[in-house]
Amino acid sequence: TALFYFVKGLFMKVTGNLQSAFDCFTKAILTDPKLSVARVEKYSLSKKRKSRNKKSLMSLFKKGA
Repeated sequence: TALFYFVKGLFMKVTGNLQSAFDCFTKAILTDPKLSVARVEKYSLSKKRKSRNKKSLMSLFKKGA
């Protein structure tokens, strides 16, 4: 069910397995599109990923300068 995937995603997020958490939140949304809490968690994980990628790119440019 959607709640199972949502709770599993929360567990994965707490343990640090962010990719699996993102996948579980996606499955929860696909199972129950009305589960808005899963959308919020998925969005927060995507923001964290983008900020990490941006930080790593910026650090590469700073080292080369």
